[in-house]
This record gives sequence, structure tokens and C-alpha cells, in this order.
Amino acid sequence: MKKTTLIILTIFLISCKGMELREAAGKGDTTAVKKLLNENININSSSLLNADTALMEATKYGQIEVVKLLLDNKADVNQVNGYNANALFYVAALDENGKRFYDSKNTEIELFKILIKAGVNVNNQLKVSNSTALMSAAFSGDLEKVKLLVDAKADVNLKDKDQQTALFYAKKQNHVNVVNFLKKAGATE
Repeated sequence: MKKTTLIILTIFLISCKGMELREAAGKGDTTAVKKLLNENININSSSLLNADTALMEATKYGQIEVVKLLLDNKADVNQVNGYNANALFYVAALDENGKRFYDSKNTEIELFKILIKAGVNVNNQLKVSNSTALMSAAFSGDLEKVKLLVDAKADVNLKDKDQQTALFYAKKQNHVNVVNFLKKAGATE
């Protein structure tokens, strides 16, 4: 009985430290993140609710310095959450109101470059929709993101659950520059 109680208490404490790390990462508190990392906490621990990691939280809230710190300390850039989204999705997608997550386009692009350089899987597909970061960028008409993804070897002909590609979404939203670029990159209809 004592051993079981000790195990449960240990799991609870580890879970609390993971939550502290994710919260500090989302707030951009590099001092707290460094302190927690020095306590040998699992850098890739995820929340029970949606399985987001500290790297995802830092990315979601545009905390560039924390993203760099976590990656320097071996955060798994390809870990996915309960929706099968990696950190790149938080930069590629729009929020539920069709708006960007960040006020600064520079923050988005810098995070894109950091994650791509760290080796993020640019062809990762969400669990339910099978959509990709490229589809999100094409839908929003963000040519700069589309170019970065294609340069990082994103598959321009990958299909979602509805058998649609990034080219379809760019056309649907009438993003002519993105359509032309995707076609030049080998996208087919």
C-alpha cells in the first residue's frame, strides 16, 4: 500500500512539474524554464487535456527565445498532441475566427524557420482532417510560408480526408500568387 501511494505521489509531482514547464514556456518565462530544465524534468511531457508540450505552448504564444531554449535542450520537434499536430501547426494555422495567432508576421516567419531548421515534419497530417501545414498556409494565402514549406520538402500533392490538396485550398480562396507558385512547384489538380 505504501509503495502504491508513493508511486501515485511521484507521478502527481512529475505531472505538476510538467504543467509548470508548459505554463512557463507559454508565458515566455525563460528563467523558470531554465530552472525547471535543471531539475531534469521531462522536456517532452504533455498535458492530460490535449497532450500539448512545452514546445507547443511556446510556439502557440510566439515565445521565440523559449522555443530556441527548448530545442537546444532536445525538445522533440516532431512530438504530436492528441490531434496529431506538431508545433508547426500552431504557426501555420489560423485561429477559430480565421485570424493569425500572432500580431507580428515576423514572429510567425521566424518560428517557421526555427522549427524547419530543427527538422519538424512538414508533411505531418492532423488526425481527423489529414490536413497539413502547407494546406493551412495555402488556405490563408501566405505565400512566404508556402515557399518555406515547399523549400523544406513539403509534399505539394498530399491529400486530406476529402482528397483535396494545398492547391485546391489556395484556388478556393482565390490566392492567385499561391496557386501559381504551387503549380510551378509541381502541384497538380
